[in-house]
Amino acid sequence: MPHPHPTTHSAIRSTTHRSPLTAPELVSQIEHALTNNPALNHCFMVCPSAERISLQRLDQAGEILLKHQESGAHNFISFEYRSADFTFVRRLKQELSAPLQLSEPIKGSLAEPKMFESLGKFIQFIPKFFVNKLSVTESAIESARQCEFDNFEGIIPELEAFLKIRDIIAGKSWEPEITPEQIENYQKIHQDGRLILHRGKKLYLTQYLKIASHNERLDLRIYFKWEPQFKKHLIGWVELAHQS
Repeated sequence: MPHPHPTTHSAIRSTTHRSPLTAPELVSQIEHALTNNPALNHCFMVCPSAERISLQRLDQAGEILLKHQESGAHNFISFEYRSADFTFVRRLKQELSAPLQLSEPIKGSLAEPKMFESLGKFIQFIPKFFVNKLSVTESAIESARQCEFDNFEGIIPELEAFLKIRDIIAGKSWEPEITPEQIENYQKIHQDGRLILHRGKKLYLTQYLKIASHNERLDLRIYFKWEPQFKKHLIGWVELAHQS
């Protein structure tokens, strides 16, 4: 179970700064820095949107995400990264601080909404809510970081119900709030599975829990597998998908 305040190399860190730049200006400045700054020439950028930028290089522990958010009269830029990449991110900020006009990191409780809540960090902390019942893989955390999910409050209740279903099927308990549809969904084998690497072994995941998004066209899929040797469920992959 992850410690509530993990300090390992795989823990996710994040910092937030104010900046006067708009999202397109942010993209432009980063493109210029990666091209013209020798210290950053080995990096490349993947930009699914102007509000979400992925910076990558061959020897980093995980993806470095930059997120742009407007709130009132202010623009905010957040950096999210693995602890093992702290030294590189510090260098990255030194190189980008002036062109991005970054403020000092915002510390403490923000008056602004929690707009930088990370699904990856949320997934990483899930086992502490369900002691000895769930484990989470690195692939689940990294895949969750790619998801702009908007229904965090719906995840824990769905997982609570989900974890009761195995005992119901085995006849060990009965929970009147669990519906036949939930039990059917738990047992369903999907042809569209996901292959992951966990503890040096390949695992093919064919079951997933579906959680509704506030976006009526999308659902969150949490791919899982029952691990009999550990007697717990393993969360192996997370993604957003169009409703079926």
